Amino acid sequence: MGAWLLHRLTGLFLVVYLVLHIMGLRSLADPASFEIYVTTYRNPLFKAAEVLLLGTVAFHAFNGVRIILQDMFFRSDRHKLLLYGVLVLTAAVTLIGGYPIIYPYFIAPLLP
Repeated sequence: MGAWLLHRLTGLFLVVYLVLHIMGLRSLADPASFEIYVTTYRNPLFKAAEVLLLGTVAFHAFNGVRIILQDMFFRSDRHKLLLYGVLVLTAAVTLIGGYPIIYPYFIAPLLP
């Protein structure tokens, strides 16, 4: 039930993000407006949100593959094992892919 709910919520979040992203890309027609748009996304808050977006995309993708595998091959006898695999893969992708995103904003300033 939790995986079902998370899959639906991540799907809704991705739809909202896609709409906002397309609205932001409309500023490509005006160079000054686009510069403001790009500068806003260099904010550390948006970098943290990018890592959350990466985790959302990873979970939604891996859970979609899990659903397909369950429907085609495994039925319900291995659903927990597959869900744990989804969670491990999501955490790995988010940590490995998120590190270069947050490093210049949150980790590098702390180093001597």
